[in-house]
Amino acid sequence: MQHDFASWKVQKLVKDPEELHKCHQLIQRDYATLKLIHAYYASLHHYPYMNVDVGFKFIKDFQIMDKNLTQEVVTPTYTGSQVTSKKIPGTQDGHLLRFQFIEWLVRLANGKYKEPKRVSSHSDALRMFLDKDITPHSQEIIAEWDGFRTSKLWTSEVNDIFKTNLTTIKLLMKKFMEPRKDKLSLHDCIKIFTSHTSVLPESTVVHIFGLSKMTNIHETKDFHKYKQLNNPAEFLEMIGRAAEAKYKADVDTELPEKIINIMNTLFALVDAKVKMPVHVEAGDESQSDADY
Repeated sequence: MQHDFASWKVQKLVKDPEELHKCHQLIQRDYATLKLIHAYYASLHHYPYMNVDVGFKFIKDFQIMDKNLTQEVVTPTYTGSQVTSKKIPGTQDGHLLRFQFIEWLVRLANGKYKEPKRVSSHSDALRMFLDKDITPHSQEIIAEWDGFRTSKLWTSEVNDIFKTNLTTIKLLMKKFMEPRKDKLSLHDCIKIFTSHTSVLPESTVVHIFGLSKMTNIHETKDFHKYKQLNNPAEFLEMIGRAAEAKYKADVDTELPEKIINIMNTLFALVDAKVKMPVHVEAGDESQSDADY
């Protein structure tokens, strides 16, 4: 979060140090939600960036525009947020990284509440914007991201399935890593889930890739981390999200079984089969890594 504050240009808009501090506190209060919203929309198209089309989808989804905040007002706030005074690593013309998205929110708040004199200060505008325009419309996104993790993915049954098959999962990862690389790139993941298995369309793979990533704290300094899975846990989450996406219509099947079905498809790429945890009934093929 401090990285975001150091990179943005809000201090040029909010010149009073006390007001700027209050804005920092408000962003800090809702930072977990704000970074998730950016990751969600960025992963819809050009991860890790939000482009203008996705930006206006966010505006529409969150019902942000009104008689004061029209498209004629929104467009310059977007442009002002993506322009940097100097070239910052990872930034791209016409696109917003996380720190630029958060700056955009401050500018939108200013355009919707302060400039029309509905409030008198930048911090009051930001507070009203976050409380009235962001929080009420963010619950579905939070449920898709964090709700999926806590209620479906992070369970003992799913953990046992992953743990039992971790050797094969790592073998699969290694098979598709680029030469002299030790991490899967976004491109590698697209190959695994699309061209080699036809599990999901590319757009869905990009989306679940973005949702499976842990927070890139120093997003400009460590921009390369956006384009790769930085630990096996992120790939495990991708498998879980891929299973949920693939069998979304099958509401009667629980996530563990969906994961097993997906892994059977993926493991064929390394001539392996899914091994079941010893406490799971799976017929004659039940075994674990401990059996080897």
